[in-house]
Amino acid sequence: MKRFLITCFIFSAAIASAQPHIEISDTVIASDASVPGRESWIIHSKKGTVIATGVMQNGVRDGVWREYNDFSVLMKITEYKTGIKNGIHMEFNPSGIMTVDEVYRNDSLEGKRTVMNNFGRPRIIEYYRRGKLNGERRTFYDDNKIQEESNWKDGLKDGVAKWYYPSGKVSIEYNYVNNILTGPAKTYSDEGVVLNEGNYVNNNEDGEWREYDKSGKLLKRIIYKDGVVKKEIVVK
Repeated sequence: MKRFLITCFIFSAAIASAQPHIEISDTVIASDASVPGRESWIIHSKKGTVIATGVMQNGVRDGVWREYNDFSVLMKITEYKTGIKNGIHMEFNPSGIMTVDEVYRNDSLEGKRTVMNNFGRPRIIEYYRRGKLNGERRTFYDDNKIQEESNWKDGLKDGVAKWYYPSGKVSIEYNYVNNILTGPAKTYSDEGVVLNEGNYVNNNEDGEWREYDKSGKLLKRIIYKDGVVKKEIVVK
């Protein structure tokens, strides 16, 4: 009985800490006679509203758990297996619009993860493998236009990364190798004209860089070595 009371207190405290404005009142527990150690839980707030429901197996969460705010609006759906996240995890705003859609495997993010804005439009779309970013990652403006796109490998930015103006035109284009700026780089005006171009080595400007005005006219050439300006040539 003592172990049961401790488990109940810890889990209820976890729900309360996730939603700090809610005070826990009581937990209704029903044992499953057909499965030893299996219980259905319903946790109430002091207002009497249901704030969480799910199944416990041998004192840990198992199966689908649902969490609600103090007005009985669904806020989270999480799937567990023997106490760890394993399966879907979704979050919702008070209007019922999904804001997070992700999947866990053995408590680590796996596969596609989408974060939405309050209008239900994608704000972030990214992919995971064993808890680390892997593959394409994109972020969006509120009107659903692309804001940034990049590639990741084992949690590190790798490959071409681009940032965009709200108009949809590219503003910056960099290249990464294991999260380090490496290779050609360009910045653009909102009309699509190249403003700067050059090369990075180990996160530092290296070699010749060129600066242009918004009409595309060359203004200056700058020679870098390990990020330090060695020579600057103004074009007249």
